[in-house]
Amino acid sequence: DELASFTIELFANIEHHCPNGGDFSIRYRIEHGQLVIVQTNTAGGNGRDTRSGRGLALHRRIIESMGGKLTYATDEDVWMLRATFVLSPH
Repeated sequence: DELASFTIELFANIEHHCPNGGDFSIRYRIEHGQLVIVQTNTAGGNGRDTRSGRGLALHRRIIESMGGKLTYATDEDVWMLRATFVLSPH
């Protein structure tokens, strides 16, 4: 359920923050018993602030409670996000 909800949040954030004509990508891969999601997009869409809001903070708490990790930052005009979901116990 969290993975589906998190994916919806990623697309909502892209729609909200990526300017029209901007680039974005979401990559999913499995490595070392974890699902790794890397999402990037051009920042600054709709003239709004590109900082994270409550949605990602909530997802961070849920993902971390499941043993995963969520990090994100803006570097110049590119938003970068990386999430890991544990698929198998260590």
